[in-house]
Amino acid sequence: MKKQYIAILALLCIGSVAHGNLIPAVSNLGQASSGGLLAYPDPLFGVPFTTGTGSPGGSGWDEFTLTIQLNSANIIGFGQVQLRSTDGSGAPNGFSGLLKSYAFVDGPNNTLIIENNSANSGITLAENTTYFFDFAFNSASLDLAATTSPAEDSGGLTGWSIGDNTWSSGSGGGTGSWTESTTGVIPQFSIEVIPEPAVASLLLLVGIGMISARRLFRD
Repeated sequence: MKKQYIAILALLCIGSVAHGNLIPAVSNLGQASSGGLLAYPDPLFGVPFTTGTGSPGGSGWDEFTLTIQLNSANIIGFGQVQLRSTDGSGAPNGFSGLLKSYAFVDGPNNTLIIENNSANSGITLAENTTYFFDFAFNSASLDLAATTSPAEDSGGLTGWSIGDNTWSSGSGGGTGSWTESTTGVIPQFSIEVIPEPAVASLLLLVGIGMISARRLFRD
């Protein structure tokens, strides 16, 4: 009976993985809060992160979710969250695509939730690459939750990291010069991705092992 139970559980988990469940790639939501960080229409406000390895087939992640924690739900006006690449100096550079347009907070607990897949923005995050997501406003401002901790939460994927400082640009829609902040204050956010099958299989085995052990102890 125990073997049948575990086999059924395995089939259910495999089906869940096959349907593309997201897992945490990188996050600093668990770090100590330093209060709010206001992002205004001018200058543009860029937040750096770096991807690691482990994408499906090594071809990058075309399905991911970016969750941005806000300090308050107050959004005035209309804005956009954009993705940028980086230049040789580590500063934001070319425009990679529009992640989301927004006019209100749409997630629970004062969060902006941005889902990327082939049905919307169609952006692919390459492995081992630094990107910036930035906020472009018409007249809006955002009160972002922030931390001064340079650490990432445990449980992320190999090689993923969050930059220690934000960047800003006041001209050219982000095509002009960018300046790095030296305050060490960084917005709080998380990115989830679909892992490669090997990672998903490992998570599956760990889950089955934990449930199986619990079952044995009960019996």
